[in-house]
Amino acid sequence: MMSRIDTLLIYRGISEDPLCRMVSELSSAGTGDRLRARYPVCFAALAALPCAHGDPWAHYLRTQVLTEETAFTRAAGADRPLSDGLRRALVHDLAILQELHSIDPANILRSLPGTSLPSWRDLATGSDVGGVEKLLASGVPWESLVDFLWEHFTEHSPGPVGERTSFFWRNRALVPVLEPDPTTLDDLPGYEEERDSLVQNARILVAGGRANNVLVYGPNGTGKSSTVRALGNEFRDEGLRLVQLAKEQIGDFPELMRVLRRHPEKFIVFMDDLAFELGEHDHGLLKGLLEGGLEARPANVAIYATSNRRHIVDERHNDRESDRFDPVHVSDAHQHKTSLASRFGLRVLFPASNQDRYLFIVRELAARKELTIDAQTLDEKALRWSRNGSGLSPRTAQQFIDDLAGGILLDGQNGSGEDPTRQS
Repeated sequence: MMSRIDTLLIYRGISEDPLCRMVSELSSAGTGDRLRARYPVCFAALAALPCAHGDPWAHYLRTQVLTEETAFTRAAGADRPLSDGLRRALVHDLAILQELHSIDPANILRSLPGTSLPSWRDLATGSDVGGVEKLLASGVPWESLVDFLWEHFTEHSPGPVGERTSFFWRNRALVPVLEPDPTTLDDLPGYEEERDSLVQNARILVAGGRANNVLVYGPNGTGKSSTVRALGNEFRDEGLRLVQLAKEQIGDFPELMRVLRRHPEKFIVFMDDLAFELGEHDHGLLKGLLEGGLEARPANVAIYATSNRRHIVDERHNDRESDRFDPVHVSDAHQHKTSLASRFGLRVLFPASNQDRYLFIVRELAARKELTIDAQTLDEKALRWSRNGSGLSPRTAQQFIDDLAGGILLDGQNGSGEDPTRQS
């Protein structure tokens, strides 16, 4: 016999979800052995969920409602008009879903006389829910929330894009980064002036303006990549997402743009350590994609690339001298190699650090970790550390501070008075 869950029009994914079907069938299973066999399976499935906010079944269903991609969420994200047919279909679905949401396990257990099975509500952690889910849990009629949900989905994608902040592009799909880099801009002292324009450009993007594509170049270890990742954390609450795209995936660029275009969030496509060697042709493809292609870059996307090379493409000195009798050819070759960088509207140099900047960074990082060491000793140890071959970069400063903090931690645990900094 067809259950009401089978009549869902928009939320077809919920009608096919095994747990949703199981709970729906439980509510109409009546009494007897069938119900006695199914309830433990349902309880085990709910107990296996990662988090139980209040009633674990109700929390699970609310999550499904807010994360399933449907015709309704796609239309809202694309800022299309809400048709009467789509509105009526959603009202129909929400009425059915709220009935499922209100299923009480106590009523099910009363149909099982002679058993002492626990209620699935006993699995609750007591954690509160917030945001839109809190409204769904409040008891308000869900059919009345169509316009509210429409406004929500015009700004927030359902599923991982709405929940996560960082993604890889793999197999032509966005794959969430489960443990993204937590670095913030405050964790990166010493290059505040250089990054100001990067922050301003990201601020324009999240505000709905057309941001420039960005090339950040400079020596290794100056914090170029960390700064881009920190921007994602800085503006995540304003809807900014990071998508890392490898050089080998440049051919997927048009498909990635089509995927990102349909989401209301703003995206930085992050191309880290970008460089092309002589003989590689992908830089020509990227150049066409950055500017001048048939399909315009979506307004909600900006590309941030980092490179150790100002012009990205390898340019050797003998390239300019290889054909000294054909200066026009040499000039054309040089212009071809340098034109890729010019397609980035914003180009920012992160210069090599000198001793003063290096020591400033060391002191700032030490202060933020509340390391108890006098300034002169700190400077001396930091300079000794840099002479081990690491140089004076911000990366070296961070490595030194990590080692220093670790040594102090071990010193405190061991109760020894040995020098906490270890030199190899």
